[in-house]
Amino acid sequence: EGESPKSPTFRINAYNGGLIRVGYYCPYPSVIDLSGLKASAKRIPILLDHWSGNLVGQATDIEITDRKVNLAGIITGDIENPETPAGLVMSHAKRGYEWQASVGVRPDKHEFIEDKAKVTVNGKTFTGPLWVVRQGSLGEVSFVALGADGSTAARIAANAAKGSAMKEFHDWLRARNF
Repeated sequence: EGESPKSPTFRINAYNGGLIRVGYYCPYPSVIDLSGLKASAKRIPILLDHWSGNLVGQATDIEITDRKVNLAGIITGDIENPETPAGLVMSHAKRGYEWQASVGVRPDKHEFIEDKAKVTVNGKTFTGPLWVVRQGSLGEVSFVALGADGSTAARIAANAAKGSAMKEFHDWLRARNF
């Protein structure tokens, strides 16, 4: 009571170590070698569709393992206005849309794997032709409608909007002394 509502939080499974297509300009898929991936900062921006003008929030917990990239953080943008990036993300999430995620990685060292050659990266075996990003910096992660790695997921973990399902759930729990 009397406290300003907390900002919504999120958890993002941003990359699972598999093949990704880096847009229409690159004819070959890529794999990011997670053993060589580092976060560019302790906190990285969370965007909508990889555009820096579409700031949604900030990751405060970044986990890069040999199999995946997971993040957690807060939505810092205006969630009440559906015309803002954060508001658009929240508006769709409140109505059940399941966002995917996409990593923004600056490749520092890469290797081309020739046609029919095999390579093991992130515990998986891939057959060329493909690019392997051996070292890179994770600069941002984006909420996207369709991710290059279709197994990703971005979930809003808490929702501070008035009348939200999360607020109603908390009120229900409180009324029952949980």
